[in-house]
Amino acid sequence: MQPIVAPDSPLIRLPETVSPIQASFIDAMRLCAQAVDFAYRRIQDALSRATPSHDRALAVGPSAVMDSWEIVDTVHRLRALVSHFPGYKNRAPSKQLFLKRTAGVEELRNIFQHLVGDLPALTKADVPVLGSLSWLVPIDIEKRTFAASIFSPGRVRNLDPASVVELPAELPNELTQIELHLAEKTVNITSLRAAVADLVSALEKPLREASGNTTLCDALSHVVLEYLPKDEAP
Repeated sequence: MQPIVAPDSPLIRLPETVSPIQASFIDAMRLCAQAVDFAYRRIQDALSRATPSHDRALAVGPSAVMDSWEIVDTVHRLRALVSHFPGYKNRAPSKQLFLKRTAGVEELRNIFQHLVGDLPALTKADVPVLGSLSWLVPIDIEKRTFAASIFSPGRVRNLDPASVVELPAELPNELTQIELHLAEKTVNITSLRAAVADLVSALEKPLREASGNTTLCDALSHVVLEYLPKDEAP
């Protein structure tokens, strides 16, 4: 899987013709996209190890759940940035498509933000208070078999993966179709990553076509310090 923001992306090396306010929006959107990518890779790694035979203590599922919520929250923030990005016309197909594909994060993010107040209702509905995760893993490509799994944090509840997993049109060749379920709401984490990746491609296109010099956006400084006891300080 290629990173959403490649090392040579123009989002990292912006043309100098980009205005300061646009550069600020681009920096924020690029960091959100990278955060989604990093969290998704952690989820894939965790869920690849979340099997009854390899994870008897169910230790990796909680990190995948919380990373999924991080993606929901980050995509929600990215939606706001995209909506107000100066010069990004509302009728632009890429903008409309991204907002449409990620609309499902709104309700879930609001529930997460107001979790304490929603706990009585979630308890009454007898659902995991931070949702459950489902995913698909290929077993044998030639035999066209794959496994459907679900992780439900908290008190044990009767959940059947086959009843909640959305089956793909084609056999998956990697761990995919990661979905976060909360009560009757579902958001496809895999689809959110794809939507962010397509948005990044759309943002990169005019920047690649821009002429003139570019400026590297990120910087890393490294300073070695020596601690001196107070009585030895100059």
